[in-house]
Amino acid sequence: MKKKTIAIVAALTALAGALTAVLYLRHARRDTELLELLPPDLDLYAVADIGSLKTNPALGKLLSDPTNFPHDEDYDRFIRATGFRYESDLKQIAAGKSGPDWIGAARVTVGQARVVQYLESQGAEKKIIEGKTVYSFGRLRPFRLVFIDEASNSAAAQETKDTRIAYTIGGDDSRIRQTIERRNKDLR
Repeated sequence: MKKKTIAIVAALTALAGALTAVLYLRHARRDTELLELLPPDLDLYAVADIGSLKTNPALGKLLSDPTNFPHDEDYDRFIRATGFRYESDLKQIAAGKSGPDWIGAARVTVGQARVVQYLESQGAEKKIIEGKTVYSFGRLRPFRLVFIDEASNSAAAQETKDTRIAYTIGGDDSRIRQTIERRNKDLR
């Protein structure tokens, strides 16, 4: 009887371990998906799964919108126009640094058409790079944004859905171009 109990416990433990490994590998693959969009020659890389971090009570409170934290007027205007709130709509982020410049990718829940309308209303410059529309602000340290998972039609663009974006801060457009190329050619 004792050997049978040990065999059952061992089998259940092995099954639980296998299930954990499968779930971990599936989750890990999604975590690295954003990181793979970034160029391989950056000085620093960081990845965060915001949803997982929020499960920790202390981090969840820190990542929520504290009432005494003042918002910039531009951010408030962006919220009103797009409905995007980082506290609930930012799911994952990967960022890298090269000298003074930043490049990143994120998984967000957003209405793409609303964001595009807001960007255009604020005078964002548009440039087509590798078939994707890149929106840009600023001259000295330009901020560039591109929807990696661009909506294929206007009805899909109206929906609020999970999508991937890429951005750069500073430098020329070569880094955003590299990210788009990595996505288009599915480089690993």
